[in-house]
Amino acid sequence: PASITAGLETLADHFPACDLTIVFAASRDKDWSRMLELLGARASRLVLTAYRENPRALPLVELRQRAEQLQDIWSRSRHAAVPIETVDTPAAAWAHARRIAPAESIVYATGSFFLAAEIMSSLVSVGS
Repeated sequence: PASITAGLETLADHFPACDLTIVFAASRDKDWSRMLELLGARASRLVLTAYRENPRALPLVELRQRAEQLQDIWSRSRHAAVPIETVDTPAAAWAHARRIAPAESIVYATGSFFLAAEIMSSLVSVGS
């Protein structure tokens, strides 16, 4: 959670009040529930995924279930629900997030280096 907090603080410092589309995946052995809670409190929308190349990946169904449980907390603090979408792979989640994000939105992938690696690999392979 410390790295999630630091990332969100950095975004708030440099881009106050920006629209934020967050792509999130995590490992089962991390405090992923708390990370998700922090991210959802700040996200304009969440795109949840699970990385494929590491067996420690948190299953997408568990991530989605917890996000739905956290909606009450997020809704009370911001007076609106956080749109939540699930996408099977990190590469597809990144592409989807870029498609659904408004032009002024920041698209931010976080949660694991494994997530970043799979997104970067897909970007390099397509030359984006």
